Amino acid sequence: VCAYVCVRACVCACMCVCVHVCWPGHSTAACIITGRRIIDIAFLADRLNHGCYSCKTELRLVDIVKEAKSRFASTFHMKCRSCNAINMVLTSKTILCKNGKRCTFTINTKTAIGM
Repeated sequence: VCAYVCVRACVCACMCVCVHVCWPGHSTAACIITGRRIIDIAFLADRLNHGCYSCKTELRLVDIVKEAKSRFASTFHMKCRSCNAINMVLTSKTILCKNGKRCTFTINTKTAIGM
């Protein structure tokens, strides 16, 4: 159990910054993430409603165990309450590059061009 506010940040292989936040009284295994985010609410709600990739159990924001930020967008890592699978949930749609891989989040592109 955390006795003080813990903030850890690391740079992942994909060059995004991962932030882990724990508050006093919370176990380190159940850290919460707080603060403000820019999200596509309809996109996020749709993804949460689809549930876990493995067992289809509903996902909730309280299931977040880790966050990877990429400028204005985030990827939430959510642990399923039923099967313990880690689900990666995006906060914005993405644009595909020519190689078929996820290239950038639409919120980052729209912010850059002033939309």
